[in-house]
Amino acid sequence: MPSMSLRASTTVAPSRTAFEEYLTDLASRKGVVVCGDMNVAHEPIDLARPKENVGNAGFSDEERGKFDELLAVVSSTRFGCFTPT
Repeated sequence: MPSMSLRASTTVAPSRTAFEEYLTDLASRKGVVVCGDMNVAHEPIDLARPKENVGNAGFSDEERGKFDELLAVVSSTRFGCFTPT
């Protein structure tokens, strides 16, 4: 899913929702591992200059919020949620 200069509201949200639904359904039947490059800097620590990147593709409030929702689905696994130290 390209993030270039496209707005999250038109490209990220619909497919993320479908992906979350798919993961939830799949996880109800068996263990699930999600791997890949989501093209989102979830926390400020994920960027060298977070203040300069607020609102940019990959670091918009909407994309980060959707990533939070995705983590809520996948972090409900046996391994728990990873947090930066």
